[in-house]
Amino acid sequence: MLRRKTCILLAALLAVTAVLGGCSKKEQASSDADKAISVQVEPAQERDITITTVISGKISPIQEAGVSAKLQGQIESVNAEIGDYVSAGDVLFTMDSDSLSASYQQAQAAYNSSRAGYEKAQQASANAKLNLERNRMLYEQGAISKQAYENMQLQAMDQDLEMARYGVESAQAAVQSAGIMLDNAVVRAPISGTVALVSVQKGSMPPQGMPSIVITDSSRVQMDATVSEYLINKIKKGEELDVRIKSASSKPFKGMITAMSDATASGSMTYPIKIELENPQGLIKAGMFAEVDIATEGEKGVLSVPSEAVVVKGGEKLVFVIKDGKAKARKVETGIDDGKFVKIISGIKKGEQIAVKGQNYLDDGSKVKISGQESAK
Repeated sequence: MLRRKTCILLAALLAVTAVLGGCSKKEQASSDADKAISVQVEPAQERDITITTVISGKISPIQEAGVSAKLQGQIESVNAEIGDYVSAGDVLFTMDSDSLSASYQQAQAAYNSSRAGYEKAQQASANAKLNLERNRMLYEQGAISKQAYENMQLQAMDQDLEMARYGVESAQAAVQSAGIMLDNAVVRAPISGTVALVSVQKGSMPPQGMPSIVITDSSRVQMDATVSEYLINKIKKGEELDVRIKSASSKPFKGMITAMSDATASGSMTYPIKIELENPQGLIKAGMFAEVDIATEGEKGVLSVPSEAVVVKGGEKLVFVIKDGKAKARKVETGIDDGKFVKIISGIKKGEQIAVKGQNYLDDGSKVKISGQESAK
């Protein structure tokens, strides 16, 4: 009986030992898994890398017209307001023209009078020439005196006719001048566009030293910017660029370099350039801030990894290649770097999985777990 109890106790003890041993192994496995460093990976691949420099500038309309009155006088009517669209030739405002109209009528009357005088002088000249011709034979026959014949010659020399012609021309010029003055009392739009400024009102006098009305054509606009001597030879006229205007749209606008100065701006060491943009929807307004990237260096189809994947340890540039749950440190030689991706000249091959997150915690041979794969399992 005692022997039987002893056997039972021994069997129970062995069972407990087996259970505890199994738990210990699971804990050890769990501990080993916890020591693995979580990383994110991306394959090394070929891509284009371009280094850019950001330049900024302001938007201005390509075509703008400041309209001023060409004469002084009281404003009679104003036909435009800020924001109105006007076509070339539309009447913007008019000025008091009563005195100008009277002057024009006087000039017209003077012209009519001089014209009548000229026609009378023409008739007189024709009669004098006919009379001279009739009396030529009489003079040659001695029937009339030399003095009488010379007087006939003087009358036929057209001096009065020339004076009358000059009078007509002068009067005609006076009519044209008075007509221009009368036309200037009606101020018209020189271009089609949107009214951006109105500084006149009915009954007032036109302002001095500033336009009365400003019209801008914003169907096409330009970005005015300057670039350094380092960049001026990196760009060329006709080159297309993406222009960012955040206040107008989250998407870039297409622009083209249309003008480049060969000389620096006054008081500056930078070169002015102009970039034109289409603006059919009118989203881009004058004065908006704009930015554009100028490519200064670039290479196409080079093996590369994210710039952050490269770490420096012991004065050497390294990347960590992830394979079979372990990290292998590889010394690499790098090239062009645009801040997002860096060219790898040597050290890794295309397609190898490179740690791009968590790499700063790795050493050669570190155990790793790829983030996202645990949940997939």
